[in-house]
Amino acid sequence: MFVTVSISGNQVSLAQSMNDSTIQSVNEVVQTGTSLTKTSIMNSDFDQASKYSKFTTDFYSQQINLLRESNVETSDDLHLLLLDIHSKIENKAQSSEILEYIFVAEQHLAKFPKSQHIPFVISNLLATADESYQIAISKNNNEYYSITTSLVDKAIQLFNSDSSFDERQTEELRSFFNELKSQIVQKQGFVSVGKLITTIQRDLTGTDAISSDQSDLYATIRQHYEQALSEIKDNNYEKAEEHVIAAYLDNFEYLEADIGKVDENLLYIMELNMREKLRTMVQEEKSFDEIQSFIKDPILLDLGNTESLISKLPHNNQQITGIESKKATKEMGSTTEGQKSGVRSQIDFIRTTLQTMLNQYNSGNLAIIRLRLPPQELHIWTAMST
Repeated sequence: MFVTVSISGNQVSLAQSMNDSTIQSVNEVVQTGTSLTKTSIMNSDFDQASKYSKFTTDFYSQQINLLRESNVETSDDLHLLLLDIHSKIENKAQSSEILEYIFVAEQHLAKFPKSQHIPFVISNLLATADESYQIAISKNNNEYYSITTSLVDKAIQLFNSDSSFDERQTEELRSFFNELKSQIVQKQGFVSVGKLITTIQRDLTGTDAISSDQSDLYATIRQHYEQALSEIKDNNYEKAEEHVIAAYLDNFEYLEADIGKVDENLLYIMELNMREKLRTMVQEEKSFDEIQSFIKDPILLDLGNTESLISKLPHNNQQITGIESKKATKEMGSTTEGQKSGVRSQIDFIRTTLQTMLNQYNSGNLAIIRLRLPPQELHIWTAMST
């Protein structure tokens, strides 16, 4: 299927949306796999090297057509090199010979173009890490676990080197990355890890527009806090923490953009209270009264204030679907290259997200899809899959 997106009269195809951010993310994944392969060869562990090499070759083979369409020099040469490296590992060739081939592959990778859209590079890396983590956990695969940790480390390294976000956004994303690292180290379930990765991707790419009435989001947040307090009464702090996390990740995240419009400072305070302070109180198993008091004031008090402020914004009386029913038309050709690039990057994010979901669908993991998607997006997927 050939997909196109209309931008002020210009048709931008999915093939054209294959921009430098996707190219660099492919480069980063292949570098990661090649580096792990190289280390295993240097340690004379050919069995492990073969697994890393197969991952790298398979991944690159899936991307080769997109690289060709983008006219990436030496993309075919690199493909042949990766195939040769894997073959030589399988045939137990001399380590020195394999390392020479890896060195040449590294030289090809060094020629790949770099991206100016690092958040989208990171998002793509996390999509691959998400898939590898599912294999690592479901099949108890140590190599895929190492691949996941390496990809997440690379994503964090890129994030720390980037200056695309303001102080509030940087602090929130850094908190999410710390949580992601912690969950992976503890080898928590891939549904939980995947959900967190999806949240990080939304923040990185700005694709966090809500698709339901905001009043529903506020109501759901309050329900989660009520359920959390109920669990604390029963001394079930672990379950209470799940509700605290869901209130923030699955609901409050979709309100942040509008809250930021009416009171940026209050948004910053609310994020800290909901994301960190309340969760820390639950983790430390503070008393019911102490946690209830903190939820009542400041969290619910601030929620009520922002709900009132947001209701005064122009869109408060219409359901938000992510697509405005009426837009001012622009002269054909007036779209800037920056705007086009942003749309292409969002197409890439949607493509990788849908590919991950499609892989799960083809594997029969419908329950996992339903668990990972927040309520605001679940109804869209359900409609698409029926």
